Amino acid sequence: MYLSEISTARMTFYHDYIVVSKEALKSGSATHKKKEIMLKNQRKTYNGYMSPSTVRKVRTILTAWLTAFEKYNALSDLALIKRQRKLTFATLTLSQDQFTTDKQVKRDMLNRLIVELKRLHGVKYYFWRAEKQKNGRIHFHLMIDSYVSNRDLQSLWNNIQQDNGYMEKFFQEFHRYNAPSTDIRQISDTVNSINYIMKYVSKNPDCMENENMKVEGRIWGCSDELKKLKPYDTGEQQGLGKLLYAKSKKGEVTLFDSDHFAIFRVDVNRFLKTYAPMHYTQLNRYYNDMYETLYNSKHQQVARVPEMALLRSSKKEQCTQLDLPFDLNPFDRSMVSHHFDD
Repeated sequence: MYLSEISTARMTFYHDYIVVSKEALKSGSATHKKKEIMLKNQRKTYNGYMSPSTVRKVRTILTAWLTAFEKYNALSDLALIKRQRKLTFATLTLSQDQFTTDKQVKRDMLNRLIVELKRLHGVKYYFWRAEKQKNGRIHFHLMIDSYVSNRDLQSLWNNIQQDNGYMEKFFQEFHRYNAPSTDIRQISDTVNSINYIMKYVSKNPDCMENENMKVEGRIWGCSDELKKLKPYDTGEQQGLGKLLYAKSKKGEVTLFDSDHFAIFRVDVNRFLKTYAPMHYTQLNRYYNDMYETLYNSKHQQVARVPEMALLRSSKKEQCTQLDLPFDLNPFDRSMVSHHFDD
């Protein structure tokens, strides 16, 4: 099948791969059938684990959010403007054995911490993931959009623990309340950060039958505004797809083919900047607009500097007159990434 035979192709751009949808572009009956299967298999209740489809949803949210920060900060550095916000990744643990339910800990402790971080440290948006330690205690991975020192975070969390009775044994043993209950890291490199964070948020227990390792109730959550975020995508792009396919034949781009998607693994920023500068410009503008919408910040004049440079180089774009063959099967099926087939 050729892309020219399809009217509504979509290409979604992540940092290190590009996803070209197949099934969504086929007949309406195929799309309808896929939706029926998804609804049939939709999980009605939380079972303590993160399904593959949920993992993809979370990756979509985090990719868009982190990339918006990356692009905005790049413009800030270009204009010698001090960065207003910094993404931070934190881990929160309980300082003694858990004696309340998971739902109670989330409602009375995690929720209160987020409220305090917003009030005291200017946090606007957040993402959290709950999981169980081997000792059965619930703990949380938390991403926020403002820098907080580990000392401040630990003080806040320990005060909340103390109010909920989770510091008594620690105090009896050490005669102090500054338990090492938090760890915090600043997020810098977007690609590595996304992979690092996804390692934690998508991790499921090795033993699925171990009820002690299942989290009661919701296992993740985020600000409502973040749920609407999506990575940059486009409609039909015959030339760009043909170029990706040609590069994969030469071994310069890795292709993972499945029934519903073709995934081209490549440094997306470098690829677009080299071969499709107009798309590179649009991608940067898309994420800059996303950041401005989220945080009411304006970099419009600064953004024009790299945009104009890219527009002047648009004559180098080599992929506007090509056709993309969609019969992408030159690779052994063992190479298929099943992550995209679920």
